[in-house]
Amino acid sequence: MKKEEFCKVLTQLHDELGSTPSVDENGRKLLSVLRDDIGRVLEQSKENDFGHHPSFIERLEEATLHFDQSHPRLASSLRQMIDTLSNMGI
Repeated sequence: MKKEEFCKVLTQLHDELGSTPSVDENGRKLLSVLRDDIGRVLEQSKENDFGHHPSFIERLEEATLHFDQSHPRLASSLRQMIDTLSNMGI
């Protein structure tokens, strides 16, 4: 995946996280941390250094499990991001 495509997918996920309606307290915390993580990954990508983000991947997986029942569309987007990062070797 090209850098531009990766940034586009991350930005879309960031926007979706910001517009996710009514989540519980734990969900709000997860979304907040993920938005911060995405901001950091996007900033690093501007420097052509995607680096490794194991904690980011772990939080994506945790959020996927958390939102699987209550917000299936969001969980699907999170799984897509995990797959994208995996395909990039991150």
